[in-house]
Order: sequence, then structure tokens, then C-alpha cells
Amino acid sequence: MSGTALDHPLVRRYLRELDAAFAVLPAEQASELREQIAAHLDEALPIDADDQEVAAALRRLGSPGGLAAEAAPAAAAAT
Repeated sequence: MSGTALDHPLVRRYLRELDAAFAVLPAEQASELREQIAAHLDEALPIDADDQEVAAALRRLGSPGGLAAEAAPAAAAAT
């Protein structure tokens, strides 16, 4: 059994895609957003979540590219 919901293969893939999408953001902002999303997933998903539960949670969050696009205007406004 895995240690946390973050060990689920779908979550790991999502976080990798998130890292790639967030590459367009300033490093500090990308890191903070990733930590927030990972913490949310860890709290929202039980350790033994099945693929359907995980997929539903990830859909509710939105695509990594969409999240990066939403964060990009905030990053541009801060410069």
C-alpha cells in the first residue's frame, strides 16, 4: 500500500504535467502553486482512492495547462 494519495499513478502523472505547464511561470510562483495543489490532493483523496475517484478529483482541479494559463496573467501583472 502506498503512503499517501500522492503516490497514486494518476496523481504522479498529473503533477508531472503540472510541473511542465508551470514552467512558463516564475519559479517561486510555480513552486507555491504546485505545493498548494499537491496538499489539496493529499487532503481530498483517501490513501486507497481508486482510479475513478482520483480522475474525478483531477477533473475538478482542471487541466495543468488551464491552471498555468490562469496563473500566467497574475504573473505578468506582478512584473
